Amino acid sequence: MLYLHPLLQFCLTMLSVYVLYLGIQRFRSLHLGQQTAFSRKRHILLGKIVLGGWYLGMAGGVYMTKTFWQRSFMTGDHAVIAAIMAPLIAWGLISGLYLEFSPRKRTLLPLLHGFSNTVCVVLALWQIFEGWEVLQEFVLKL
Repeated sequence: MLYLHPLLQFCLTMLSVYVLYLGIQRFRSLHLGQQTAFSRKRHILLGKIVLGGWYLGMAGGVYMTKTFWQRSFMTGDHAVIAAIMAPLIAWGLISGLYLEFSPRKRTLLPLLHGFSNTVCVVLALWQIFEGWEVLQEFVLKL
């Protein structure tokens, strides 16, 4: 059970890099004036999977720390980074859904959406290292 959270979050983080790549194509088109193909439907679907999965993973992480160690935020920086990511993920979902269901020519909202989600991807990549420390300190010692 304790390996399910890191495995799923790692897979979602790797998928997020691909979603970011798709979003970069849109950025190049909108802000750099370059001709690129943007797989909008794929970006939307996979983005929802990643952001929703990260939220479920956070809930799973909280559940596991409460269940196995009877307290939250005991994982230090790993938990703090997750807490920083939570509102950014919410913004990513809300702004993404708005962009999906209210399509029109925009520049600022997609830029803000992309920036916050890029920060999330960077933080998620950092979480891999923090999570490895948590595994070593708390799980592998069981």
